[in-house]
Amino acid sequence: MKKVFGVSADFRYSGAVKYDYEESRHCWEADCGLDGICRCSTIDYTKVESVDVGCVAEELYLDKPKNKVTDVENYCVERILRINKVWNASNWEIGVGRGYYGEEIDSIYLCHSLIGKINKQLKEMLALKTAKAKIYYVLNLEYGYILDAIKNKRFRVVKIKKSNLVFQRDHYTHLDSDTVADYFEWGLPRGICIKEQDEKYRLIDGYHRVGAVSDDKPFKIYLAY
Repeated sequence: MKKVFGVSADFRYSGAVKYDYEESRHCWEADCGLDGICRCSTIDYTKVESVDVGCVAEELYLDKPKNKVTDVENYCVERILRINKVWNASNWEIGVGRGYYGEEIDSIYLCHSLIGKINKQLKEMLALKTAKAKIYYVLNLEYGYILDAIKNKRFRVVKIKKSNLVFQRDHYTHLDSDTVADYFEWGLPRGICIKEQDEKYRLIDGYHRVGAVSDDKPFKIYLAY
């Protein structure tokens, strides 16, 4: 386990960040390459192509053993990363350094301006004592307030199908397809709901996560009760 708190780690070898680059060779400018190996190539262009937020979460050192991190903490960690747009390629920096065979990619870091902010939020969330307080914390981060419908509630995990859900249909039909695709393999609870009558549940938060589930497949969700 990396002894680096939060998102300060180098993610080059994690598989979390896919990247590309272009390099140029300049052997005609020096006595390089006479043995068939160029040692003066330069990297002229770098690009982060995609970021796997779930993989980033797996790489975090959270100041406690992984087997001691609860499901609700894992849920909140991912929410904090997504709220801070860790998935956005523009929030990552690729480092280039000199090697024996020319320039090479030597690091991939989350941009410095976000590292302190995210680490502070992770520490504050993990310091909270209850699942309710942790979930309220990430909801406040994302929306700035707690909805009246879930104030003073506790949370437990239930399994339901989409056919049991009542949600804002206009919003559901305008979900971003790329964001939905990010949640196809999501193994954590997919959002928050409250119980209504006749075995129906109203979706409070988690439209994109729920949108990634097939209609007939039961999925986990937090019930506020």
